[in-house]
Amino acid sequence: MATLVLTVIGDDRAGLVDALAGPIAMHGGNWDRSHMARLAGKFAGIVVVSVPDERTDELTAELGTLAAQGLLDVTVAIAAADRPQWPLQELAVTTKAGKQVTLITGFVGAVEDLEALAKRLKAHCGCGGSHKDGLVLVQGDVRAKATAWLTTQGFQVKSL
Repeated sequence: MATLVLTVIGDDRAGLVDALAGPIAMHGGNWDRSHMARLAGKFAGIVVVSVPDERTDELTAELGTLAAQGLLDVTVAIAAADRPQWPLQELAVTTKAGKQVTLITGFVGAVEDLEALAKRLKAHCGCGGSHKDGLVLVQGDVRAKATAWLTTQGFQVKSL
């Protein structure tokens, strides 16, 4: 999967997010995160998407047609670090308040990245949890599922 950073701007009006999301979904991509704003009557934003490597050129070309349709000017850049390579020092099951939790420690990175990691991991495991100070707690003993998913995301996982 390639990680793309899209910058978008256009006259603010209904349907712009759908016009942007449609091609991303059609090319097997995922809308990972975004920051959008309405500024001086314009719709502007930055969107991070992941898309299969073989579909990157097709998606870029299709996003370019949004300007021709008078909707959005889209600039596409490939992210410098396609996947995070932060080592996670530990993946263990422990108890917190009398319940089992999978504890992930050793995350090094921005708070926003930790929040995104925790959100995506909890969604993948289908359970709740929390994050704080470089730790991610996921409810239940989901070591195997968490290890498999984190490995596919480019993390080096040491299971205990």
